[in-house]
Amino acid sequence: MFSKLLKICDAFGASRFNVPKRNAMQIEINKLQNEINEKMNYLKQAKNSIKDFIRDKVGNVIAVSFY
Repeated sequence: MFSKLLKICDAFGASRFNVPKRNAMQIEINKLQNEINEKMNYLKQAKNSIKDFIRDKVGNVIAVSFY
């Protein structure tokens, strides 16, 4: 059945690629999630630093909103 599927893919010029094993995919997902979390924390720190800088320079007169 696999060889038939390959023949169909070849007939239509479809790209073929290997799918990593489940464990390898989970490891990669975990790495990416950790990287996202680190960058989100960095972004939160940057936003807080900007807010603190503005409060220091302008005071609490302006409501600063970051999305």
